[in-house]
Amino acid sequence: MVEELELYNLQEDLDKSLINSFSITVRKGFDSVEKLEFANSSNSIYGRVELHMLYDQNGEAN
Repeated sequence: MVEELELYNLQEDLDKSLINSFSITVRKGFDSVEKLEFANSSNSIYGRVELHMLYDQNGEAN
């Protein structure tokens, strides 16, 4: 939608990688891109619930 509406031209500091990560983040059931990055950095995390628990335990939540 961002590309179709050509919003990149309207906002120069719009981060394309962040926008592209949103659909993956939602599809995997995460509530932030940071959690997606956390999941991608650890191959030992198998489930969404486990990821949320580990993320909170590691003090990564803002």
